[in-house]
Amino acid sequence: MAEAQASPSRSRRRTSTVSAARRITSPARSRAPSTAANRFALGTDVAIIGKQAALLRYDGAASRWRALARPRGRETLIANRTYYVRTDGSDSNDGLSNTSGGAFLTVQKAINTVAALDISTCNVTIQVADGTYTGAITVNGAWLGSGTVTILGNTSTPANVIFNTTFADAVAVTNGGRITVSGMELRTTTAGSCLHAQTGGTISVGASVRFGVAANYHMYVEANGTIKIAASYTISGSAGVHWTALANGIIQAQGNTVTLSGAPAFSSGFAFAGRASLIECYGMTFSGSATGTRYISGENSLIFTNAGGASYLPGSVAGSTSNGGLYV
Repeated sequence: MAEAQASPSRSRRRTSTVSAARRITSPARSRAPSTAANRFALGTDVAIIGKQAALLRYDGAASRWRALARPRGRETLIANRTYYVRTDGSDSNDGLSNTSGGAFLTVQKAINTVAALDISTCNVTIQVADGTYTGAITVNGAWLGSGTVTILGNTSTPANVIFNTTFADAVAVTNGGRITVSGMELRTTTAGSCLHAQTGGTISVGASVRFGVAANYHMYVEANGTIKIAASYTISGSAGVHWTALANGIIQAQGNTVTLSGAPAFSSGFAFAGRASLIECYGMTFSGSATGTRYISGENSLIFTNAGGASYLPGSVAGSTSNGGLYV
């Protein structure tokens, strides 16, 4: 059970130490004034487990409790959660409401916030409002917990949510991290790839993703990184390579449709696999055309189309294999 000790002050504020003996105590977050049914209206949820304590302050002017000191350790989610990102938000907000005064300004702030949680079996959505975002997004390691984390833009009109980075990957996942992206257009300028998974990182491509102009690659895997394409998507801009897999990287794309808009050009090929990597791309439908080499497979790598044929992948120049590379 929870116990509280309060100390009145002259400014209609008082502090309270809340501790828990055996049960979890979770004062609920709310931005509405405190009521009899909801006395703990905090900036964010506070979960207090056995032998923990939190220091709260009651703000009489705002009619709500505020957390001054939180329990040590990670917050463990007990329900799915959504963080909001908007172009008029602020990274000093808590990210928990879809207003300019509540949403984050950057997706990276949301990622860092989720990384500090134990997400347990819950799913976290980072809901991104329409607009253009120029900050790079990096997931540097695995989440604590088995739940999923999704960056979700506008699935009805993905071109309304644009990630456009300069000298950086738009989304990079490393060291066993994992993320799903959906409902957005990805671009890079000068240098950088739209999606980059390495050192065991995994990126899942969900519904309604558009790949715009990329300085390097649209999708890039290396060092045991994986990109899993789970839905149909659109290519609306050119790149050095659309799919690049190196150093045991894996790209998996099966049974979906890729729509090519405006005949994008791939200066180094549509699909490039090297250094014992795998591009698995069977059962795909490619709608539209592209210019450039269809595929290059070398150094004991495999591009597997399940006998799709030499002209299966988009391009205007025949593909090639070398040094033990296969295209089948």
